[in-house]
Amino acid sequence: MSRNCTIVVMLISTILFGCYDNQEACLDPEATNFDPEADKSCCCTYPQLKLDVVYQYDTLTFSENQSFEHDIHGQISVIDFGLIFHSFSLSDNIDTFPVTDTRSFWISEGTDSSMMMLTDDFILFGDRFNYTVGTFVPIGGFKQMIISIGLSDQQNRILPATLQNHPLATLDQRGYWDSLSGYEEAFIKLAYGTDLGDTTLWTAGTSGFDSNVELDVEVTKVLGRDLEIELEFDLKCWLGEIDFTRPKNEITEALLESFASNDCLKIRD
Repeated sequence: MSRNCTIVVMLISTILFGCYDNQEACLDPEATNFDPEADKSCCCTYPQLKLDVVYQYDTLTFSENQSFEHDIHGQISVIDFGLIFHSFSLSDNIDTFPVTDTRSFWISEGTDSSMMMLTDDFILFGDRFNYTVGTFVPIGGFKQMIISIGLSDQQNRILPATLQNHPLATLDQRGYWDSLSGYEEAFIKLAYGTDLGDTTLWTAGTSGFDSNVELDVEVTKVLGRDLEIELEFDLKCWLGEIDFTRPKNEITEALLESFASNDCLKIRD
């Protein structure tokens, strides 16, 4: 090929292709920002399990500091409450698929501490209505949601000083952590009686408040889409028959039994 012909070919190539930039976007079809027209994959974001929580007191919308009827104390007003949920998974009745987020935490080991990887899907019921739990990619129909309440011994040794923007850090900031016993994984502060003149603070403490909840669901997860589920939490179901004048360990046992047996947490239709 002559030199002049080579120059012409190079000029045509420059005109046709020289101004084209490779488009970078996500090429993973499981991602929420999948772009099949991209030339190079980057910057993928993945579907999340999201919960919308409706707090009820029987048939009434629950709010803190509002007075409600109580089977034993006549009236109660919940000033503050919190309940740790974690280890979320969904099942299709054959396989179980967990939320997959993990994170490095500093764990107290006596006088020393070490870094460990743990599932990072904690949420704290009580002060929010909308929760992004974590990454959940699997698709298909799901029949059951499994949730853990409370904290394992290992989770309870996570050091709050190393946390930012995390529910366990919130517990520390609100005074529900100390270096000896760890986190108060559940707590209720309330006023009760006909004139709401009596007050009490119950915390789970070292007695533990560990349980698993299995909820029936009928949801379908679509490829590349978030999965959003609405929960209803009925505080009358949970608190309505609890005598808060009893010893702390008896209150803890009654609250666990009430939660497990009365269907206080359920999927909302």
